[in-house]
Amino acid sequence: MKTKLKKWLILIVWMFIIFIFSNQPHSGSVTHDMVEQILPNIKFDSLINIINFTIRKLAHLSEYFILTLLTISLSKEYIKKEKIILLRDFSKINLTILVNIWGYNKTPFF
Repeated sequence: MKTKLKKWLILIVWMFIIFIFSNQPHSGSVTHDMVEQILPNIKFDSLINIINFTIRKLAHLSEYFILTLLTISLSKEYIKKEKIILLRDFSKINLTILVNIWGYNKTPFF
C-alpha cells in the first residue's frame, strides 16, 4: 500500500510541476536571453530563435517523457502488463491533444 501511495504522490507532484512551468509568463524570453548569454558570438537573431525553440521543445519532451514513465510505473501496480500498452498509448494521445489545444498559438520565431 505504501508503494502505491508513494507513486501516486510522485505522479501528482510531477503533474503540478508541469502545470507550474507551463504557466510561467515570458519563459520564452528568459530562455532566449540565456541563449544569448551563453552564445554571445551569434549575431543572427533567427539562429538564436531556432536554438531557443529547440531547447524549449526538448524540455517539453523531457517533462512528458518523465510523466509517461511515472504513469507506467503506477499502472503496473493496478493492471496486467498487456493493458499497460493501451494505457500508455491512450495517455500519449490525450497529452498530445491537450498540448496542441492548450498551446495552439505558440509557434517558434514569433
